[in-house]
Amino acid sequence: MKNYFEVIPVVIDTRKFKSHEQKAPELIIGGDYYICFQGKKVHPCKLVNIDPLNKNYVDVKIQLKGKFKQANPEGELHSVKIIEIGSTPEGAVLNRVLKGSILD
Repeated sequence: MKNYFEVIPVVIDTRKFKSHEQKAPELIIGGDYYICFQGKKVHPCKLVNIDPLNKNYVDVKIQLKGKFKQANPEGELHSVKIIEIGSTPEGAVLNRVLKGSILD
């Protein structure tokens, strides 16, 4: 994944959560959330839109780091599945794990 996203490392033993039910948090446009694309690296993001035609997808702006943040302080826009985000860093990792991409 792009290395210019701000990263929050998460320490969580995902094996303890194999029965975790993948679910989206309560979503509020403008709210702060977290997204996990791979591994246990979580990126802070802000919800900017819920797709009115397909409520399974949302648009988020992912916070950037360093000089990239100075050039684009609002963040980079991405469209993601609603269940790929979490209200906490751990929630984002668990939702990602349930998709089967990083089971320990």
